[in-house]
This record gives sequence, C-alpha cells and structure tokens, in this order.
Amino acid sequence: MSNYVANWRAADGLMAGQPLMNAYTEGGNPAYPTGLEPSATEVEGIEPYLGVGRFVYAKLLNASGCNAGDVCELKGQFVSGAFQLGAQQWAGGANSGKPLGVALVALAQNQWGWFQVDGAAIVNCSGTVAAGDGAYWNAAGVVKSAAVASKQVLNIAAVSANGATVGAGSDALALAATQAVYVVQEPQAQGAIT
Repeated sequence: MSNYVANWRAADGLMAGQPLMNAYTEGGNPAYPTGLEPSATEVEGIEPYLGVGRFVYAKLLNASGCNAGDVCELKGQFVSGAFQLGAQQWAGGANSGKPLGVALVALAQNQWGWFQVDGAAIVNCSGTVAAGDGAYWNAAGVVKSAAVASKQVLNIAAVSANGATVGAGSDALALAATQAVYVVQEPQAQGAIT
C-alpha cells in the first residue's frame, strides 16, 4: 500500500493551476519562459485534503539534497549581483533564529523547488508525534516532539500523529510512519534568549 502524497497546485499569479510538486533545473520551469528563476516568488496553493498553503520558490544548496517533507533553512544570497533565495536541510543550529520552510518534493543540489511556509504541511519526523506537539530538531531536515535545548521550531504544531490517514473514501491513505501533518505559520528556528 502506498502512502499519501500531497498534490499542491498554485491558486494564484503566473503559476495558477500549475503543480507545485515538481523539481526544476535552472531555467526549466515552464511557468517562467524567460529561463530566469523567480527566486523568492511566493504563491498560494490549494490541496484537496490539506486546504490552502503558501509557498516560496528557492534553490537547494546542500550537496546531500533533501527529501519531501524535510524542514529546510531559507537563506538569502547574492549570485552574480542578484538576490537568490536558497534552501538547505535545517542542521539544527542552536539559537540561530533562521527562517524555515518545508520541502514539497525531493531536490538534488542546485535544483529549484517550492517550500511551504504557511498552512498544513506534511513534515518528516522521528519518534512518536501527537496532535498539539511542538517540533524540535532531530537530524538534518527531521523534527521530533521531544524537547532539545535551543533547537525548537517556532510557529509550528502537529495536527496529526505520525502515520495518520489523510484523505477520504478511495483517496484515504496513511502518511509514512515518519511523517505527520503540522500547521506552519512562517516557521523559524528558535533565536537567542537574552
């Protein structure tokens, strides 16, 4: 039996109706025919069972890539004199205060993709998760419910247990045992407490 995989589609702007569940090489996104990747573009998306979400377009930077559902650090950089939004699996840096997003699809280094920053997101997790739990760093891109000093994800809470069923009727499928649905609202790593 397969696991539930979200089917996010853009609801507005140039991307209206386009699937957000793709990875793109530089210049390969058909929604942007000029070949210029619109770094940091935000779109609203809709998914039949997860509702409405907001997503940002970024380039994956880390060599090991990322998996769908990984929590990733979003980081701005200048490349050839232009701003570019990059992403990398969150490594759990203590008190970093960095902005975070959830990868929609698996990405290899230098591929472009969408990262969820608002709405109900399918997130990779470790251990037992229950609705209402917060999120703390566990491993690269993966969170857990057990507290880790100075490594909390702010503005995120579980709304399901790991392995929960998403969908209805013939569309009902369970998440992987290593995934849960979290509501995210501009998530960020815990900052310094002074």
